[in-house]
Amino acid sequence: MVNDSIPIKNLALSPSERIIYLQLISRHAKHGKWKFSMGDSTFFANIEDEAFIKSVEKNEQQFGSTDTLKVKLKTRQYLDVNGKLKSDYTVTKVLDHIKGSEEIELDLFDHQD
Repeated sequence: MVNDSIPIKNLALSPSERIIYLQLISRHAKHGKWKFSMGDSTFFANIEDEAFIKSVEKNEQQFGSTDTLKVKLKTRQYLDVNGKLKSDYTVTKVLDHIKGSEEIELDLFDHQD
């Protein structure tokens, strides 16, 4: 229950952090946000994991459309100035990069002599 003396506008709610699997949709270098899918929804998030960011910048991390990241995701919810519920997402740590399906070479011809 919200105390009547606390204005609802710009009210920060309790942040939470959980381990979750995400699929990377795109990276927007211009504003430093990454777009992810949770399966049933998409959202933008910052990544604070410096080691992961450095490995991406050095091209040590390469991504495919079905790759999955296991991450610690921090969610901060708040009520904006209009009283609408909003969420900000931050990946605090990338725990694993799981490669999706990869192309395999198929030998469709019989090479017997």
